Amino acid sequence: MKSLKFILLLVILASMASLQCKPIEAARQNPNAETIKKLLESRRYQFIPQTVQPQAGRSIPITNYSLTIRNDSLSSYLPYYGVAHTAPMNPGKGPLDFTATNFTYTSEAGRRGNTLISIKLDNPSDAQEFNFIVSSNGYATLNVRFNSRQSISYYGEIRSIPPARKKR
Repeated sequence: MKSLKFILLLVILASMASLQCKPIEAARQNPNAETIKKLLESRRYQFIPQTVQPQAGRSIPITNYSLTIRNDSLSSYLPYYGVAHTAPMNPGKGPLDFTATNFTYTSEAGRRGNTLISIKLDNPSDAQEFNFIVSSNGYATLNVRFNSRQSISYYGEIRSIPPARKKR
C-alpha cells in the first residue's frame, strides 16, 4: 500500500512539474518576435554585441559596444581583433568606429524564421559589408567583411534605440 501511495505521489509531482515547464518553454520560443520584426522593418534599431569571434583565435566577451541603424545612417562602434594587410591611415581609431550615410540596405526572410540583412557601404574606407542573421527572438550574428583586413564576427542582440538623454 505504501509503494502505491509513493508511485501515485511521484506521478502527481511529475505531472505538476511538466505543467509548470510548458508555459516557460512557450514563452522562451518567441517572447518578442513581433517587436523584433517591427524593429527590423522600421530600420531603426541597435545591435549590441556580447561576444566577438576573430578569424584566428577564440571568442572574446565584450561590453559597451554597438552598431546603430537609423533609416539613412549607420553608426558603428565595434572593436576589431585581427590582421590588417595594410597599415591604417589613423592607427588611433579602429576600423569599425565610424558613421556612414551612403550604404545599400537589403533585408530578406531566411530559413527557420530568421531575417538576413546585408548592408554594403558605397564608399568603403576599409569595412566593406555587414551581414546580419537575426533570429525571431532578437539574437543576431554579424559578420563584417573588409577590403584589407580579416573578416570578423559578432554575436549579440537586436534592441530598440534608447531615447536620447536630456542635457542639463
